[in-house]
Parts: sequence; C-alpha cells; structure tokens
Amino acid sequence: MMVLSHLETKDLTHALSVSKNWHQTILDTIELRRNLFLAPKEKANEFLQWKRIDLEWKPFIVHEFITGSKLIVKVHPALLPDRVLRTCLDTIQSNASLQLVSPSTLLTQPPVTEFTIVQQVFSPAFGPEHKHKFVLKRERGVTFGDVVEEMRARQAREPAGEAVAAEGYSAGGELVIVKVPLDQRNVRIEASGVVAEVSEWVRGAREGLEQ
Repeated sequence: MMVLSHLETKDLTHALSVSKNWHQTILDTIELRRNLFLAPKEKANEFLQWKRIDLEWKPFIVHEFITGSKLIVKVHPALLPDRVLRTCLDTIQSNASLQLVSPSTLLTQPPVTEFTIVQQVFSPAFGPEHKHKFVLKRERGVTFGDVVEEMRARQAREPAGEAVAAEGYSAGGELVIVKVPLDQRNVRIEASGVVAEVSEWVRGAREGLEQ
C-alpha cells in the first residue's frame, strides 16, 4: 500500500488491472482513490501569489488564500493544460479522449466546481467555426462524465445541419455547414481563479522555495 501511494496516476490506473485483489485494495483505500481522482481531496492548501520585488512581479506559493491568489490544482493526466497561463486553467481536448476516462473521475484535485466549456459544433468549408459555450457547475467537483453527458445532451438538441448565405461558394449562393460528429469535436475546458500545478509559474515558485 505504501508503494502504491507513491505511484503516478497513470501507473496506479494500470495497477488496477494487475489482479482482483489489487483492484479491490486500491478502490477501498481513500488515499489511492484520491490519487486516481475518484475521491476529492479534503481541502486546498496551495495558492499561487504574485509579489512585486525589485520592480518585478514574482510568483510565490502560500498556504492560505490571499486576495488575488490562485488555487493550485493537479490536473488529471488525460488533460493537457496550457503551461504558460498564470491566472486560469485552460485545456483543449478531443471529445474522444474525454470518453476514455472513467465518468466518475474528477478533472482536478482539489476539485474545481465550475468550468466553462467551449464545444466545436459545425465546421464550414469557409469562415469561422460554429461553437457552443456553456458553464458547467457541480458542488462536488466536475467530472469527465459531467462534461461528456452535457455535451451529448446539447448535441441531441442540435439541428442536423445549417445553411448560411455565402455568395459565390456554391451554385445556389449557399454554403452548407456540416455538423461535426461528437467524437471528432474539439473541446475547450476553462476555469478561472485556478492554475495548473504543471504551470511554468508554479514550477518557478517551487524552485524559489528550494533556493
């Protein structure tokens, strides 16, 4: 058990398939469930704060919320957050990749309770893409299943296709906009007030603590 608690999330996920005994032991252990993003961490304890030193703003890690500080979250390894951002979490995924993760899995630890989702819907031959944008809130924390289910529900309410005026693009003066299949859609997942643990700014702040 002590060894398992030191495994990365991906390795711990693979360990679930070693045997029925390992599978049951892992899922019955709250610490390991948290490492798998299946149970929420009890509370947040790290925040990124910026301080002005010698005419330059530098990142620091604090353990109590201060006005303007950003919660540092560990992002599930299936997500690929932008590492340059310093004030929010932003990741762009394919919908198919989201469906590969167990629906009950949290997106972050500690859990973030509100995300803005931007979903690609229609892909025209010319002109900008058509997208849906909506806010997803869950008091317990947003899971992969929450995102996928909401996108499926919205897809069910969409028309089969659209046509917009586009003179010169077709004989009839219309451009048909094709609906993108759900599995092929790109999904942007954003959260304000938090920053990913893998952010270069968090890494720089940790290096500053070690010096």
